[in-house]
Amino acid sequence: MWVVSLRVESGPSEGREFAFEEHDTFLVGRSSACNIRLSSKDRQASRHHFLLEVSPPLVRVRDLGSGNGTYVNGERIGRRQKHEEAGDTAQHPLPQIDLTDGDTIRAGETVLVVEVRARCSECGSDFATGADTVTLDASGLRCRACRERADREGTIIVESCSRRACRVCGSDLTSDLGDPTRTSDEECERCRSATGDSADGVRPRVERALGDRYKLGPELGRGGMGVVYQAVRQTDRRELALKAILPSIAVTERARKRFQREVEALRRIEHPNCVGMLDHGSSGSLLFLALELCRGGDLERFVSRNGGKLDIARAAPLMLQALDGVASIHERGHVHRDIKPSNLLLSADGASGELKVGDFGLAKCLDSAGLTGLTVTKGGGAGTPAFMAKEQLVNFKGVKPASDVWSLGATFYHMLTGEHPRRPPSGASDPILAVLAGTLVPIREREPLVPEAVGTVIDQALAPKPENRPRDAGELRAVLRRALGD
Repeated sequence: MWVVSLRVESGPSEGREFAFEEHDTFLVGRSSACNIRLSSKDRQASRHHFLLEVSPPLVRVRDLGSGNGTYVNGERIGRRQKHEEAGDTAQHPLPQIDLTDGDTIRAGETVLVVEVRARCSECGSDFATGADTVTLDASGLRCRACRERADREGTIIVESCSRRACRVCGSDLTSDLGDPTRTSDEECERCRSATGDSADGVRPRVERALGDRYKLGPELGRGGMGVVYQAVRQTDRRELALKAILPSIAVTERARKRFQREVEALRRIEHPNCVGMLDHGSSGSLLFLALELCRGGDLERFVSRNGGKLDIARAAPLMLQALDGVASIHERGHVHRDIKPSNLLLSADGASGELKVGDFGLAKCLDSAGLTGLTVTKGGGAGTPAFMAKEQLVNFKGVKPASDVWSLGATFYHMLTGEHPRRPPSGASDPILAVLAGTLVPIREREPLVPEAVGTVIDQALAPKPENRPRDAGELRAVLRRALGD
């Protein structure tokens, strides 16, 4: 198990320490919404100064267009120019940099020190990474003392921390002691030399990993978590959608088992408006889900094919079906965390197709198994910024059904107007700054033809504070039905 710690070395919060064992985000600035709040008297500090994304052992810092820049080990990254207003720097890419053990970050008077440690799965002690770190096949990491005791007792150590595995077939790539983060962006020579019909060679790697269990058809789409193919399950010739997930982090046996346990819990959710999960498994470092095939494609494409937005008569049945599906997820204690038009699928072409919610809980499954990687700063994965509630950045681990309500509201808003609910600050285009500092535009300002009662419900779903929204999809469904006159 990996642990990332942030120690505040100087500034108003001096002495505080924050530990991360799972994927999380961490905001630093003068705003009251920040996880570390900088002094309002610090002239070098900005309202939203920088964002840290952590997915142990990976850490990344992203300057948010601060007035004076963020300093990493004394070197400045970011800083808006004198002629730019706050937010204007987001019109060009915001700088970000990956961090490692011992790096320092400075924003104004505040200095943080990054520590990356391994936690022994036996004695629970934290220790520095290095050549003496050992990973057990299913148990995690061992410190030197526990490893030496295991050696004396004859316990077999299955794999060293420096072992590097092919991300496709899982074969050993070890040639010398390597980077302890063990990223999975490597393939063996056999997998690397494979060719196929996709430009990046993903398809042949997936086919090699799956063997003869599934026969892949055309690619249906791809996103931050993987690639989806139409496929045929060879055992019963059933047509389905096969989602191939190539994690950003190397897949250990322990991570694989945890992912499969999490997915198995989701598999038990059965509802006409949720995409059915037929099978799941893994091969090497590839994870896959066999899903119900939705031939109508996703809602984003459907809206695009129909002029970029829908009138209320066409949108309302789809909105209610989405709420039925998400309500069933909330009733079972799960949060989707990535609701957006591309994750709402149609069972058939045209408006007659039944709408089904896809990818529910997948982000959490990957997070729990430690396989997410740095998705927020990368721009994919757990929540697409345009459809993401603000608390998904500032309270990542505390996300509740009300966050899905915001995403549903943003999705309905987009269906009816062809636009996103937030107006970015100062004309900025950076999606993260839009989440943190954008202004919500009432839906009827964008599309006056939306019925007033429906507009009120959608604006309420998009309330900045979770407590001011319907608490879950079931409650939002009830108020929307009343607004539509049932």
